[in-house]
Amino acid sequence: MNWQPPTSTRHSALLWPRRLATTRADRLRLALLATIALGVAGCGAAPSPGAESAGSAAADADAPSGQVEAAPPAKLEVLPALTDAQLSGLYSGTLLKQVVFNDIDGAGLLLLSRSESTMPADGDEDPVDQVTLRAELYRRADQKTPWTSRWAVEDPVQCEGLDLEADYFLDQVTATDLDNDGRAELTLASHSFCGGGIDPQQLRIGLRQGEQYYEVRGESLVQVEGDEPFGGERQDDPALASAAPAVRAHVDRVWEAIKRGHAGAP
Repeated sequence: MNWQPPTSTRHSALLWPRRLATTRADRLRLALLATIALGVAGCGAAPSPGAESAGSAAADADAPSGQVEAAPPAKLEVLPALTDAQLSGLYSGTLLKQVVFNDIDGAGLLLLSRSESTMPADGDEDPVDQVTLRAELYRRADQKTPWTSRWAVEDPVQCEGLDLEADYFLDQVTATDLDNDGRAELTLASHSFCGGGIDPQQLRIGLRQGEQYYEVRGESLVQVEGDEPFGGERQDDPALASAAPAVRAHVDRVWEAIKRGHAGAP
């Protein structure tokens, strides 16, 4: 009789691969292959420099506009004085001082002048002497265009039959940028007197920045040996209280410098 393999042998052959995969060595091998496959799938090609630049540009475009830094304001620059020919026709009377500067608003020219006149007598009254102090700011777009007046402040002082004196504290007339915004603050300080004895002088400080104007008025402090000091009162413009701290401190320093008045006054 010829030997025939049992029927169960064919079934065992069909099941053999599955039995082989269940051995410990094959399980480790398949696990390793799966791990390698996952690693390859998770790794992509490195982005090109162009792609990185495009991504960066897109991120910048999506950034809120408020995060873009604004250009710093122009710095105040005080310039040398202009010649008499360059100032021709820009003032009347006697030129006392000029302040030439550049700021965020462009080229600026501040001129201070003083003029004297006598008002005609009215009936039996005596003629009245008058001194007028004038400060005027000019602006221009460039050196090829003429200066244009932006504002002027006149302070006429009249005095009848007594000693008259009025002038600026020229060393206190300045262009500054105390709050660092690029726009000049222009400070004026003046004194005036009408009297016949030892009386306080009238003091005035004006500070203008753009359209904003602050003012301080008062009297000089008079000190006579052997007597109690008198005068020295100061009255501030209410708007000064809301000015920047650096501006208020500057005004205080100017007041301290002028509060005893002008030594050459009558």
